[in-house]
Formats: sequence, structure tokens, C-alpha cells
Amino acid sequence: MPPSEQVCTPPGSVDQFEGLADFTALPITSFEIMQLFTYQQAFMSKFSMVSSRLDLELLESQQRIREAFSKEEVSVAKQQNQQLQEFQERTDQVWRSMRWIEDALQNGRDASGSSVVSLKKLRDTIKSQNGVMKRVLTLGATSGYLRVFPAYETGLIKGTNVKLYITQMTTTAEVIKLVVQQLERARKEKGFPGKPVDLADFFIVASGTDHREFVLESDFHPLQLQSQMPKLHLFVKRKSDELRYSEEATNV
Repeated sequence: MPPSEQVCTPPGSVDQFEGLADFTALPITSFEIMQLFTYQQAFMSKFSMVSSRLDLELLESQQRIREAFSKEEVSVAKQQNQQLQEFQERTDQVWRSMRWIEDALQNGRDASGSSVVSLKKLRDTIKSQNGVMKRVLTLGATSGYLRVFPAYETGLIKGTNVKLYITQMTTTAEVIKLVVQQLERARKEKGFPGKPVDLADFFIVASGTDHREFVLESDFHPLQLQSQMPKLHLFVKRKSDELRYSEEATNV
């Protein structure tokens, strides 16, 4: 590191760039962001997108907790909020690990003259940052949105659907539970009488543009279908309805 007086200017003193028209004083945070966008553009673009999306999802999650009615709804909403907070902590850790300027300034403030950085530490830092960038660039692929339509009589308006934020670990069974619970809550808000719901009576099918359907197993991870979402639609159906339709067709 250069001498501390060339790195950090104490308050009240004047540095060699003071008053020069070719230079502009910037807050450290502003310079840090500009530097990262210049030399780590892929990381910053992806990180900004993930961070903004998480901020919005956390706000929506907190609103769902406030709107939750039953104990079960409160529990589900809190679980989702906890999951999002864990994602937020991970992104905060990633951001802290990429911010090197504060470390450089701390070394620069060392007036003892021992401000040195070993080549091994520098190599380890670069290696760590490369690993961080890879994790962030793949973070978007580990979570996403899913839109599910009810294919049974709910009493709600046509086109009603549920939009969920899920991770790569979310299973079909968990998606069914969240969709059915949100639809039942919407029914209550519309004044429809509540009725017992048996989650084992529901299943999800994926339908493509050719109208062929395939059933998603309860332990399947629907996020795997995210890349096909423009061509696929997900529907929640009831086994009892399908059985009744089959019996009516047989009788005819």
C-alpha cells in the first residue's frame, strides 16, 4: 500500500487533488458502486436484480402475514417470510465479501507504516470473489415465480390464478397447499361459505400448447419447468371431480 497520507486525507486537511477541475469528489459508497459496475458488471447487474426482487418479496411477505386469518395461514406466511429473510442474509453476505475498498482504506489509515498486502492474501481474495460471483450469477436460477390456475369450481371470477415465489427445493405438494389455501382465503373474502379441504384430493397437471397433460408427482420440484413456462400452464385439479367426470362418461 502507498503511504497513508496518499490514501486517506484526514478531516480538515487538503489533498493534492483539491481544487483540480479534472477531478470530482465522490462519497466512498458512490465510488464503490461505480467501480464495481465498471469492472464487475455481470455481478452487479445480477446482484441488483436479485436484491431488488428480494426487497419487494419481503414487503409482500410481511403484508401477507398481516392479512393472514387462520393460524395455518399465519404459519405458512411466516415460513415464507423466514425463507426470504434467509435469502436476504445470503445476498448481504455476498455484498460484504465483494466490497474491498473499505478494507483498503482501513489499511491506508494505518500510520505505523505496516500497511502491506501479501500476494497470497490477494490471490485468496480474488479467488473468493470469483466464487461469490458464480454463486450470485446462479442465484436467480434457484428461485422464481410460478403461476397456477384452479381447474375446479371455486366460485371466483374466470381467470383467477395464484402467483407463487418458490425455490428449487419447493415440491408439488407444497405448491398445492399454498395454492389451495390462497384460493380458500379469496373465497372467504368474497363471502363464500368455508368448507373442509382435503389436500390429498388435489393434484397438479402441466398442459402444453398441444393440450396434452402430464401429472406432477407430489415430490417433484416444479421450478424445473420454469424455462418452459411460456409454453406450459399449471392447473390444480381435484381427484374427486375427475372420478365423477369419468363415471358420468362411462354411464353415457
